Amino acid sequence: MEATLIQKEKLFFQIYRNLEKELLEMTDYIHFSEENLESFSINLATFILRCSVESESIMKELFKTTELYASRVEQGLKKDKVFEQLRSNISNMYKLPNKKILIYSDTFYFSGKYSEDFCPFDYKNSNGENIPSIYNSLKHDRANNLHKATLEAAINSLGALFILNHYYNIKHEESSIFMARKALIEPIVLAGYNLDKLPKEEVNKYLDECLTFEWFMIPNLEKNDEFIDDIREKFNHMETHHKEEMDKSLEELTEVRRNYKGLFNCFSDPFSYPSFETLPNIGETVDTIKEKLNVLIG
Repeated sequence: MEATLIQKEKLFFQIYRNLEKELLEMTDYIHFSEENLESFSINLATFILRCSVESESIMKELFKTTELYASRVEQGLKKDKVFEQLRSNISNMYKLPNKKILIYSDTFYFSGKYSEDFCPFDYKNSNGENIPSIYNSLKHDRANNLHKATLEAAINSLGALFILNHYYNIKHEESSIFMARKALIEPIVLAGYNLDKLPKEEVNKYLDECLTFEWFMIPNLEKNDEFIDDIREKFNHMETHHKEEMDKSLEELTEVRRNYKGLFNCFSDPFSYPSFETLPNIGETVDTIKEKLNVLIG
């Protein structure tokens, strides 16, 4: 009997949490710092293999939701042809090499690049090998490739699995190690609304790096028109009376929002609306945000 979507979501995330627990337990005998990133072991090799197998399984589930998958099945292609170029298709759809996450575990002692946000799907070792290449090396000749099973490769393997789990079920983003990067609503909306001078390319890059983005949550269908009228009025007021406060760089806008939870202390701030929802970022750009704005406020 085919497992339900909810059963699959729970299963995949349970396996992820078990792997995460194993990595955290390794901090008892490996000091997770820059000095030990090149440390390797049979335990790390097994860990990387398991993470990679799980990543491929989730990629297949994500691919099953695409039109390309439906088209291939309809053509009656064999299973290996249906999932041909699986990784590149999912990678392009979700812009995986750009997605950034943060490490916030207090048992990790990194002070270099892993103390800041990083891209697990963009990881390459000193020989230019990415995680899939390392996985294949370990799978087919573990004895001669054990040195590739480094702590750094293991961290990025689990980070990649965290991102895929996040896209498979956004409700299960909780982690004891990683934090997903989220695009704040102010800069992406203002870029789409053309109220300020934010370079389109810069905001698109910001969106590409985030796994999720904030959006207005309309209370209910009965209040839909009332909500939209209120937001439209606030945007018009903001454009007339607060242009200077909006004319900030992307970095300034995100900094103000993080510190003050709003761009200015005024009821006419459309972003003072208390309820935003977090949505998965599947290829969002300034242009798609602009389309959403046109639907919302005209």
